[in-house]
Amino acid sequence: MATGVQAAEVDSTRQKLGFGTAADSPDTYVSEAVIREAYSRLGIDFEVLRFPGGESLQKSNSGEIDGEVARIDGISRKYHHLIQVPIPINYLRGAVFSTDHELTVKWWNNLKPYRVGIVRGIIFAEQGTEGMDVKKVDSYLDLLTLLDEGLVDFIIAPEFALLVWANNEYSHLNLRNNGVLEASLIYHYLHEKHADLVPRVATVLKAMIYDGTAAQIRKNTMEQLLRDGIPKDIQ
Repeated sequence: MATGVQAAEVDSTRQKLGFGTAADSPDTYVSEAVIREAYSRLGIDFEVLRFPGGESLQKSNSGEIDGEVARIDGISRKYHHLIQVPIPINYLRGAVFSTDHELTVKWWNNLKPYRVGIVRGIIFAEQGTEGMDVKKVDSYLDLLTLLDEGLVDFIIAPEFALLVWANNEYSHLNLRNNGVLEASLIYHYLHEKHADLVPRVATVLKAMIYDGTAAQIRKNTMEQLLRDGIPKDIQ
């Protein structure tokens, strides 16, 4: 039987990886719960590193940290040192919100006459609003503040993320969903220095989809976030 010292020595050999994410993203918190289970099954310690705005992607791509918890499909075309694990772990609905506009937004071009707010580093929103009158902030709370203070006409963000923050921090805001602009599958990304891990993580994630674990984790985590908001110690 291993002594306490021997057990500690064994534990110290476990691989530990740190993955970046936006500081206040409910969607990523859901993805994180799925990915944490996958790495637990692989016997790898998993740490989440939270950064404002787009800082996480810069650190992941440079190799300063080990990758991204969760991002939309295809970001490797811009961030060339990140490898996409080819099994989706979550999904995102990119939506437009306002407080008093009746406009139903079906296309990005519908927003051209208006002032629009987005969170820096949310790639689908940055791409879709290119060339528009855009204000960028570093957090969802800042985004809701822009709208609350009348500094923008619309804000664009993942639908679930805005609902979590509005329910728990901005419940006084009469938030109106003006339309969903796109839906995207979400993937985990590893820095290229961990290329050998990609097939191992993909195999575990595929098993979690087949046995229903991934769906159950998403469901439980989303219900918790809508009820309680993001835990204060990770905001």
